[in-house]
Amino acid sequence: MDSLPPESQNTDKMIAMLDRLSLIGEEQLSKGNLRKAKTAFEYTLKKSRLDNNYNYIESSLVNLAATSLADDKPEQALSYLQSALELDVENNKTGDIRFNMALAHEQLGCDSEAVREYELAITAYQLQNASPDVMVRTCVKSGILLMKLRKYKKSTQYLDMAATILSEKELVEQLATVLCMKAKCLVTSDKTVTEAIDECDECIKLCSSINSWDIHTGWLLYPCTIGTCSDCR
Repeated sequence: MDSLPPESQNTDKMIAMLDRLSLIGEEQLSKGNLRKAKTAFEYTLKKSRLDNNYNYIESSLVNLAATSLADDKPEQALSYLQSALELDVENNKTGDIRFNMALAHEQLGCDSEAVREYELAITAYQLQNASPDVMVRTCVKSGILLMKLRKYKKSTQYLDMAATILSEKELVEQLATVLCMKAKCLVTSDKTVTEAIDECDECIKLCSSINSWDIHTGWLLYPCTIGTCSDCR
């Protein structure tokens, strides 16, 4: 078997090293070791730039932004993300970039800008055929924020998108939680109480099919405050 040319061997070694560095950074970030995570991602970024590897440059910038967000530094995160967006000519990471931009704007208290970024993230994720988990997470985040901004019609639209995905995947507990959110939105709008009751009834049906109603789904956890579903309280 012919051996690989030196250039290919060097490239493979560089990619393997960048992968290891990225993994180290992600592990440290998940453990809350932000300084170590940032060091790993900065080194990955430096090596990626020396190798002109734009894919890893972009990934490193997104990871540095995530680290900045975890460290309550949204302005710094936005700077990293803007640089990543300018490199994302093939739109491979646009969804993740826009989602993290939305998180940064939320930290800054700029809810309208955050909603705009969530909506751009949803569009990008649809084009990228993102996983159901990613789509539901983004739709729910957008729906909750739109509810806060009293844009109830749009909020229910995104919550409906999330509910449709969860229904197709038969994720009953998460679906019931999203329906509770939608019912709360409908009641708060003061115009669609009948629809809210219908959503609550559907929630009750779903709750009755679950032996132990004890949701621990992180970003999906949301209390049912309508008052009709005793299983959700």
